[in-house]
Amino acid sequence: MPRHQAPFESYIDKSDADDCWPWLGAKSEGYGTYRHQGKMRKAHRLAWELTNGPVPAGQCVCHCCDNPPCVNPAHLFLGTVAENNRDRATKGRSRATFSAGPDHPATKRAGAAHWGAKLSDDDVRSIRDRRRAGEQNASIAAHFNINDATVSRIARGIWRGEVA
Repeated sequence: MPRHQAPFESYIDKSDADDCWPWLGAKSEGYGTYRHQGKMRKAHRLAWELTNGPVPAGQCVCHCCDNPPCVNPAHLFLGTVAENNRDRATKGRSRATFSAGPDHPATKRAGAAHWGAKLSDDDVRSIRDRRRAGEQNASIAAHFNINDATVSRIARGIWRGEVA
């Protein structure tokens, strides 16, 4: 017997109608996923199709908000792979390709404000306090469900240096 699946709309948080609509269901690499007509689909792409119709061949569904879990059709646009890559680079999200100065848009989502952040500023302070108290990286990493190398970089101020 097939498993029951909730309707697509039930996985969307529309509490702020003008802002991002985060996907509350399953995710893969930060993007929402949903089984539609027997096939796993990316939720933002399906949101575009349900609102605007099929995506033309050779086109990607891109986010102007740079928030992968967002499925707000107003935050989505069509572009080629090259256009999507150019958009990513312009916004400073391409690693080691373009320097991001202090006024670059990428700096606006640093630290806890970044969509993929696992640690709050308080978590970072706690990690540093625990390391100063002599606790081992592996123990701290297990507590926060992160890699022990991440603990080391945070403790040494290499990562999350903006947190005092």
